[in-house]
Amino acid sequence: MLFFLFVSYHWDCKSQSKNVDLPAGRYLITIQGASGGRACFSNKPAGYGGNGTWIRGNIDVKGGMTVTFNVGESKGASCNSRSTGGWPDGGNGGKDTGWWGAGHDNSGSGGGSTEVKVANTDITIMLAGGGSGGCGKHKGGAAGGVGYHIGWISDTTQVQIPRSGSLRKGGQGVDSTYTPGAGGGGGWRGGRGGDWADTNDWKACGYGGSSYINYTMVTDAGLNDGTGTEYTGDG
Repeated sequence: MLFFLFVSYHWDCKSQSKNVDLPAGRYLITIQGASGGRACFSNKPAGYGGNGTWIRGNIDVKGGMTVTFNVGESKGASCNSRSTGGWPDGGNGGKDTGWWGAGHDNSGSGGGSTEVKVANTDITIMLAGGGSGGCGKHKGGAAGGVGYHIGWISDTTQVQIPRSGSLRKGGQGVDSTYTPGAGGGGGWRGGRGGDWADTNDWKACGYGGSSYINYTMVTDAGLNDGTGTEYTGDG
């Protein structure tokens, strides 16, 4: 959902890329990263994906500007085949390789990040990370904030780890005959895909993607990482 100050514009959006022309003025923009996809357990949808990050901030436009919104995607459970990552940068979920490669307990894929950028440039204004996929019966790792990812270290505790890697795409979860790894969330830096787990599903959940705010363009910025958001679905 996107909200602009002074020039009224409200867009309830599905995952897509869309250009918007902004006349001169001050705009309040709100974006949300996509949640990770659901996992499967016993051939039924089970653990939910981690929530995406929420970002809000003002930008001042002088003389007009076109911006591009790339809205992240959240995939549903995929019990019969590998869950592919949410557009544009969620990681693929791990596949259940039991039953001669035809197992049905596939983990969820990572949610795609949501970005607003100056159209036809590489200048990112804000980017909200996506959550990691669900794993077995467990919820995926939440999307992170500026400079960090989030993932589980026990059944009930998530922690922040420093931003790592150089790619926006989330990592792919590990295939396994046990609980396969979930796909990492997309972000400014994609979250790590999950490892496999035998008894503790949380070990397979992976990490949410990190986020970004261009403070040379954005003022009065606010951010809630995925541990502080309730919205699920596409960005």
